[in-house]
Amino acid sequence: MKASETIEIDTFCDAAEIPAIYYEKPYYLAPAKGGAKVYTLLQRVLEATGKIAVATFVMHQRQHLCAIAPQRSSLMLLTLRFSDEVLPVPEHQSAKITSAELAMAKQLVQTHAKDISTRVNSRILTVLI
Repeated sequence: MKASETIEIDTFCDAAEIPAIYYEKPYYLAPAKGGAKVYTLLQRVLEATGKIAVATFVMHQRQHLCAIAPQRSSLMLLTLRFSDEVLPVPEHQSAKITSAELAMAKQLVQTHAKDISTRVNSRILTVLI
């Protein structure tokens, strides 16, 4: 396949429709020369609708599947695995859990839940300092 600078959008969907196991690598997209208006329009419509674009592109002579999602005032391209590249979920035996154990676990999670962006940004600043 010949590489090009185009990304072909196939469809739009909710981000939650794509299981996390399909995501590979994130890349920031920048508008091509003369493409600022289309770039901004796509970014804003994805943000306003809560949708992501599902598309394909060619990189290193290989076709890739990707999602395009708004990221603040930019667009992010997230490469996706094709379904035949995803391993099946391994089988395992579930343990019996009582409703009291589940309630206690939920309380523990809720007690320790924090805004992740604050924690991640704090950790990055700590590393940089």
